[in-house]
Amino acid sequence: MRAQKKGVIGIARQLKISIDRCRKDGIQSIRARRLSGWPPLKRKLAEARIMELLRHDPQAFGFLKDKWVVRDIAKPFSKEGIK
Repeated sequence: MRAQKKGVIGIARQLKISIDRCRKDGIQSIRARRLSGWPPLKRKLAEARIMELLRHDPQAFGFLKDKWVVRDIAKPFSKEGIK
């Protein structure tokens, strides 16, 4: 962003970090941190269900294709609130 001639304040706003934090922590202030709170329960559920789904032929679920496509897998999960 600096190479694109963006100022420190603009960069901080875009990255949603404070200027003070950026000055204090330097580059560490923009690194991803673990989120606090409960672990994502839907993720484990989704991973297990996707693996189960991939063991079956898509045609068994009404798709005309013989190979799974990500958007076809995503459709039923999005109805359940899993992204």
